[in-house]
Formats: sequence, structure tokens, C-alpha cells
Amino acid sequence: MEATVRKRGWLWVWVAALMALSSCRFSGGRRVTGPEDVPPLRRLNVVLVTIDTLRADRLGCYGNSRIRTLNLDRLAQRGVLFENAVCQAPLTAPSHASIFTGLYPPAHQVRDTGGFVLQPSHTTMAEILQRQGWDTAAFVGASVLKNHFGFEQGFALYDDRMPKADAKAPAPEYPERRAAEVVDGAIAWLAAQSGKPYFLWVHVFDPHSPYDPPAPFRDEYRGRLYDGEVAYTDSQLGRLFDAVARKSPADTLLAVLSDHGESLAEHGEYSHGVFLYDSTLRIAFLMSGPGVPAGLRVKRQARSIDLLPTVLEAMGSHAPAGVQGVSLTPAFTGRETSTEHSYAETLYPKLNLGWAELRAIRTSRWKYIRAPRPELYDLARDPGETVNVMGAHPDVVRELDAKLAYQEPEKVQTVMVSRSTVEQLKSLGYLGGSSQQTYALTGQGIDPKDRTGILKMLHLAISPDAGGAPARRIPLLRQALAEDPANPTLYYHLGQEYGSAGRHAEAMKLCRDGIRNGVRTGWIYSRLGRLYLRERNPDEAIAAYEMAAQLNPSDSESLNDLGMAYLETGRVGEAERVYKWSLATGDESALTYNGLGLVSIRKQDQAAARGYFEKAVQLDPNLLEAQLNLGRIYKMIGALTRARACFETFLAKASPAEYGELIPKIKQELAAMP
Repeated sequence: MEATVRKRGWLWVWVAALMALSSCRFSGGRRVTGPEDVPPLRRLNVVLVTIDTLRADRLGCYGNSRIRTLNLDRLAQRGVLFENAVCQAPLTAPSHASIFTGLYPPAHQVRDTGGFVLQPSHTTMAEILQRQGWDTAAFVGASVLKNHFGFEQGFALYDDRMPKADAKAPAPEYPERRAAEVVDGAIAWLAAQSGKPYFLWVHVFDPHSPYDPPAPFRDEYRGRLYDGEVAYTDSQLGRLFDAVARKSPADTLLAVLSDHGESLAEHGEYSHGVFLYDSTLRIAFLMSGPGVPAGLRVKRQARSIDLLPTVLEAMGSHAPAGVQGVSLTPAFTGRETSTEHSYAETLYPKLNLGWAELRAIRTSRWKYIRAPRPELYDLARDPGETVNVMGAHPDVVRELDAKLAYQEPEKVQTVMVSRSTVEQLKSLGYLGGSSQQTYALTGQGIDPKDRTGILKMLHLAISPDAGGAPARRIPLLRQALAEDPANPTLYYHLGQEYGSAGRHAEAMKLCRDGIRNGVRTGWIYSRLGRLYLRERNPDEAIAAYEMAAQLNPSDSESLNDLGMAYLETGRVGEAERVYKWSLATGDESALTYNGLGLVSIRKQDQAAARGYFEKAVQLDPNLLEAQLNLGRIYKMIGALTRARACFETFLAKASPAEYGELIPKIKQELAAMP
């Protein structure tokens, strides 16, 4: 429905324009030196596979006999398996930043998925290898690792192309692609390598929600679709491992890690990101290749931050100064490693749900979670973390809490991403980066443990894996909001449901209520602006969009809507300024060029209007307003063949529900053309 408002708005502006034309310790204090500070490396190939959302206990090599993971199991037999491996954050972007830099999240400053960018000042594994002459390529399986989040550093090829979405989708691309497509690209790149050493990163996303394995895994694992995703992923990685073996059988280091695990309702969590229990912190961690003993199982704790120094030491060198991880290669010969303590954090509850953030210190025996109501677990006796033993071990609590020393309150600032990126993140369960905000991390506020009922209602209302009836979504979200009225995520999803149901008055009240309750984000003002446009209230829409632009200056979609509102009120100069601002964000949008075309019509500049409309159609042939606008410009200048082609494209794609009044007029206009 919101898309319809936008399209009708563009058509309304076109008519007016046409008339005008014719008339801490674990904090960020440590700095890593550059890739040039790493001594020369042994010329081994490196293949890194990261598997999103993979629980270690779903692999045969970690003891699971119900899921077929033969390829990863064979890899474990050929190399080393770390039995007690953990990540530094149960979220994709922060965890991958730790894997590539060897730094904890407070140091690399990627604190959530969406809203944070890995800065060029941090040295990555790819940069180190590229600087020393390695060919580098990455193939990623989800939009959460798009290049604008900073993970492309050091990669000559960064393949983050997602499948094109249909015209009805809220974003131009789908947010993920299957492992088969990712592996196909990686294998093709491998086949073209000419002999230089290479670094290949392959990221597969399939175990992440929604759980939707293809046949035959869907049928084989019916009722256990997460397990089916794991089995499917293993089958595709087998093709990759075979291709690596054919290309470079004797001189390749191969590492496979989960970025984090998945909570399958344990502790009242239905995915990951909210809590710091081992269901989401424990990961699979396997390595094989030259210098890696076959069949070794290491019991001592290993961490995501240890991968970088381990790979570099296996290549005869060492990590840059300042890296917080350590090499695990001593464990290959039975020696100790200094990995006793592992830091973990999640800012997701703070940034997305309005609750307190969590931090933790984990050892092989203990897990201490700093929360409004702290927790201590004896992992040796209670691996499921079911009994909080805070009161029984005060000395342990004091020791581990001291490891969490950091300057309070720590402050973090999110960066902005476009509305289409927010939509992609939202579809994967994330809601970061919708506005630029500064957050004080005090550890105070609502304890996420006290909101498991909200998590359950959210899961039932929005997760495709919950199997809930659509009719239950709005009642569930309204109930959750009544219990948790300052939760930004609830406003977002309930607003989406109201919009889909055509309940626009309730959607507007919801936005106003959210702002009154402190939810001052770019998307809530942008949504309010669209609702005002629907009511033909451009002045209020402009005020809302201007606030959205202040909160998120890089949201090209909101800027385009603001430009349309300016045009509707005759503020042509301001519309032009906003459209050019939108282009300056780096997001080349067909809507922006279409808007500049309308501005040019208002300025009676046919040549400029034609150029802008042509660019809009080139970027998005499915933007029917641009097709129609371009067709009319062609007709006005006598280019009738081109005009006819544009009108025919419009008629072929226009739906009667959205363009019912206009379609007969265009047909009549087309029939009257010579």
C-alpha cells in the first residue's frame, strides 16, 4: 500500500509538472599496526569458510549422529577440531570483524549487525595477504556482509551480489542467496587462478533463519528444518572442498568456523543476538593443511579472535602488534595456549529492543554474564547454563568481573544505512542502522531475561519459522507493545503489519505514540511522512521527512520521498537540492533520477529531463513512473517510436490495482499515435 502512495504521488507531480512545461581491557584502546608489519609469509593458499548461525552440536564430528555432515566430518579427520570454541559476539557482523582482525568488538568497533562499519584503520587478514602478493576473493551469502559494511578490505574481488527481487519487494535484492550459488562462484574463481598463492573466503548463510532447505533435505529433515539447512550446507561445501583439493592439494590451509550459534528456544531465545549463553556463543572450528596434525581434538578453549594469528603463524610469520587473539598452533603439539579467558558481548538488546546490553567472560569452566541481574554458570557441571551459582562463588565472580574493566559509560555511535538495507536486515531479524544515534553503555536498564515473554510474542508474530497465522500477528504485537512500550522493534513490525492491512490511521497513531515514548529513529519519521502523504498533507509530510533526513542523512529513499513532497508544494529548488543530496550518498537510485527529471520539467528544461528519465529507466526498467515520464518526453520531442516502446512497457507491467484509472488513458493515447 505504501508503494502505491508513492507511485500515485509521482503521477500527481507529473501532471502538475507537465502543465508547467506547456504553460577497556577488552575495550578499544589497542591499535593494530598495518599489514606491512607482518614478516614474509610461507606461500600457502588459504581458504576460509564461515558458516552463519551454525551450532557445533549439529555436526557429526562434534557428536551429532542424526544429521548427515560427511564433508565437515572428513575435514575434521584430516586436521584439527577445537572442541571448546567460542565467538566474541552472537551476531554476524561483529563476529566476522573479530575473525578477520583478531580483535574484540570494543576494539574493532563493529558492535551490531547494521549500523556499524569496519573502518579502514583496522588491518584484516585479506589486507595482510594481499599486501604480500596473494590473489584475494570473497563470496558472501547475505546482505549483512555487503561491501558497504567494510568487509571488502583487502579483497580484489568481493562478490556480494544477491538475487534480484521482484517489483513488489521492499528492496531491489533478496537479502540472501543459497550456498550452491555462493560455492559456484568460488569454484569458478578457483578454476581461473593461474598459479599465484590465493586467499579465498566463502561465507554461506543457509543455517540462518528462515529455515528453508531445498529438496531433498526439506523432506528428509521434515520437522527439523534447521538440521536440514546444516545438512544442505555440508553437501555444498563438499563441492568446494573437492575443487580446492583438485586445484592445490598439498599447499592449502583450510579453516572452517561458525560465526555464532543459534538458540532453538533455549533460555527463551528463538534465534541469536539477545543472550550470551553457549547455544549462541559456541561455534564449530576446524582446520586442516600443512603443519596441521590429522585427527587432533583440542579441548582447551579457542576463540574467533585466534584465527588470524593462528593462520599467520602456520604460514611462518606472526600477527601484527596489537592483535588480541593468540596463535593456537602450540596446541598442535600438545602445548598450552593463553586462551583461558574469552570476552563476549551483545549490544543488540540495547540498540534494537531498548533493554540493557550484556557482556560476559568465559573460561573452560566458568561463564560470568554482567547484566542488571548478573549470572555465573559452572559449565563443567551445568553445560546447559540452567543454574545461576552467583551466591556460591563470590571469589570467582570478583575475578571475572574484574576482567570486564572498561570505562563507564562507554559510548557508541551507529552509522546510517538506506531504507532498502534496513528492509533487508529486518527480513533477517536485524534492525540496526536506521538512524544515527549515540548510546551510552552503562549495563543498566531492563534485563533481557525479564523480557522472554516479549521475545516469544515477537517470534510467533514475525518469524516465518514459527508457523503462526497472519491473523495473529497484530494482536500479538499489540500485546507485546502494551507490556514493553519503549521497544523500537515492536513499533517497526507492528507498523509494517498495519500498513500491509491498510490500517493507516492506526499506523499513524502508532508512529506518534512511538515518538512520544522516545523511539526517535529515521524509519519512524519516514513512515510518518509516507502516511501524511497518503492523507494529502504534504506540509506535515515534509516536516516528518526532514526529521528523518536529520536522523539518517544517507537514507536515499526518505530523501526521494522528501523531494516528492517538496515538488507537490511547489518548492522546486529544495526538491532539486534534496535529490542531489540523495545522489551524494552514493546510492544511485532510479527514483532520484526520476525526481530530477520532474524538477527539470518544472524548470522547463526538456533536454535535462530526458537525460534524467533515461538514466532512471536504465537503472530500473520496472520503475513504471519513469517509463511513463520518458515516453511522454519522447512524444513531446517527436521520437514516437521510442515513446511507443515506453508506453507499451508501462502497459505490460502496470497492475490495474495501482494504475486502474491511468491504464485506459495510456491505451487511448497510444492508439492515437501515428
